[in-house]
Amino acid sequence: MFTGLIENIGTVVRLSPIGTGKRLRIATDFEPTPVEGESIAVDGVCLTLTAIEKDGFSAEVSKETLDRTIIKKLKRGDKVNLERSLEANGRLGGHIVQGHVDCVGKVYSIRKSGGFAKLTVSFPRQYGKYIVVKGPVAINGVSLTVSKLDNDKLEVSLIPETLKRTTFGKLRTGSEVNLEFDILAKYVEKMIGH
Repeated sequence: MFTGLIENIGTVVRLSPIGTGKRLRIATDFEPTPVEGESIAVDGVCLTLTAIEKDGFSAEVSKETLDRTIIKKLKRGDKVNLERSLEANGRLGGHIVQGHVDCVGKVYSIRKSGGFAKLTVSFPRQYGKYIVVKGPVAINGVSLTVSKLDNDKLEVSLIPETLKRTTFGKLRTGSEVNLEFDILAKYVEKMIGH
């Protein structure tokens, strides 16, 4: 489990084929150094570390994950948001983020003003039922609060600190992003449906 509070930004070194999936190599520095088998969210995608190097780590990415996320489009030099999994005694400063991406959205607009920004993202309409104004959404692994909602677009407000600590400063109209919607809404839907 994650909180959506980004700890570090990594740089893609390589995304190479391995069977039906890919091996992703990321350069970054974490203190303390992660261990093999640990989970790290890469742009909101929960991956298991398969190798630790002095300047980063590698993870294997399944075909399912490649099909459902923006990881398949990463290339050398791309920056990614990174978060280690939440320790049981840690603070849940964001919201419950599983690292299980629901879909890919697209940046509809980003309006910057005085160091702040309003980010509008379009998403497939069938996911609208999981989104409410003032509710949580994870965009590329970042825990954010929905400030406005339309049929197939949501808006979030970005503070200068978020723009500085994440890859959001590089987003442009048309950029694809990983979206994870509130797990609690999904459980409620399932319980009511039965």
